[in-house]
Amino acid sequence: MSASETLATEIELDNETEDAASRAVSAYPPSVQPGIPKLGRKPDGWTRAPIGEFLEPVFRPAKLADDERYQLVTARRSRGGIVPREVLFGRDIRTKTQFFVKADDFLISKRQISHGACGIVPPSLDSAVVSNEYVALKPKAGLDMRFLNHLSHSVYFQQTCFHSSIGVHVEKLVFKLEDWLEWEFDIPPMAEQLHLADAFDSWDRAIRGANQGIVAKLCRKAEITRQLLHEGGERNGRIGDIAEINPRSPHVEPEQLVTFVPMDAMSEDGRLVRNEARRRAAIGSGYTGFIDDDVLVAKITPCFENGKGGHVFGLHSGVGFGSTEFHVLRAHDKRDVRFLHHHVMARAFRKNGERYMTGSAGQRRVPAEFIEDYRVPLMDAGRRHRAATILDAADREIDLLQQELRCFTHQKRALMQRLFSGDALTTEAAE
Repeated sequence: MSASETLATEIELDNETEDAASRAVSAYPPSVQPGIPKLGRKPDGWTRAPIGEFLEPVFRPAKLADDERYQLVTARRSRGGIVPREVLFGRDIRTKTQFFVKADDFLISKRQISHGACGIVPPSLDSAVVSNEYVALKPKAGLDMRFLNHLSHSVYFQQTCFHSSIGVHVEKLVFKLEDWLEWEFDIPPMAEQLHLADAFDSWDRAIRGANQGIVAKLCRKAEITRQLLHEGGERNGRIGDIAEINPRSPHVEPEQLVTFVPMDAMSEDGRLVRNEARRRAAIGSGYTGFIDDDVLVAKITPCFENGKGGHVFGLHSGVGFGSTEFHVLRAHDKRDVRFLHHHVMARAFRKNGERYMTGSAGQRRVPAEFIEDYRVPLMDAGRRHRAATILDAADREIDLLQQELRCFTHQKRALMQRLFSGDALTTEAAE
């Protein structure tokens, strides 16, 4: 096996381990992978030392003037960066103990760092102010801030921050800076830091590009959906003209395997994400039944508004049973299945449905009558099929970009974990 094949296999195994860990019930916040921080073998030429030898806190007290305006900032969770909050007059800032931050400071939220709230202050927020719930750090000699920014995304960094925080609840942990500064890190020579930072910046650009591509494709699909499903057709009709709403539940023998579909098995983009086989007898009565090529629509808030539902197929024995909070649509003509799917997944359908929901707060539901009477353009069957085919092609393009994004993200994360936990790769591997 080649070195590149070995690396790909190891990354895949890292991802499977990470996915399994994320599914486990944990007291850790979602942004932190559970475990005790451990360094592996120190890479040749790197320095192992307490992070306090590379970083030092900096305090720039701000004496607030009542009639002056000040930019406030916050640190987003999950290492989402340093972003602006509101601009306030000094007299309107309730916490009077404030400190200036400067561009390229590394800013940590003491109460949110266990959730990954940290990052580099961008030039646009130079001279913003923060309360004493934040700590700003600047590098000593031998540490590049771009490298530090990438280092903060590593599992080891996240775990050291978590284990340097104290409190009785994950939402009430307080960061102990002096403890964290004692944790040892492996830091490469400056030339290698710059090389690695350049490589990871390239990964970030690829991830941003994939994200931007997805947003552009989603906007384009929304426009195509509006044109094909809401502006065309010789006459208006109803969904009830082309589909039966909540048909009779299928009869299945007790020992037959069928698919069980709780609400969380349907995604918010129209997919069955978990195809769980169960004996019909083990499911019991009182569940909603459906068959291959039915279209499900969640009826209860907030599942309806969030887009739960979609075209189901590949069911065990061709039959499924699921939540009673699903409406079932069964096309009279199989060629209309995808046409129905795209209609009920469209934002216009969900927004209209919200106005017809009945029931008390938290238990509001979309009635079957809304779906049956929902107006759709009834162009001829051939045109309906072509419209669905065009929208399916748009979905496939979005899927490919989302797969590319997941690949970039997982590979970068796995490489960083290895680079910053002692299982060293060459800098070329990061590229």
